[in-house]
Amino acid sequence: METTYTVKSKNSDNVWTFKYDLNGHLLQFNRLEGVLSNNQVNWFFFLR
Repeated sequence: METTYTVKSKNSDNVWTFKYDLNGHLLQFNRLEGVLSNNQVNWFFFLR
């Protein structure tokens, strides 16, 4: 079973979807609208 969240930014035209399994593991990320900034890319893919 999976859960999908759709997120729309209040301050830009970004729309993203995140799909997780029931253990909280990210299965899929989609950028539907907008462009990821360098800070967003670093936070999402590299911040540990």
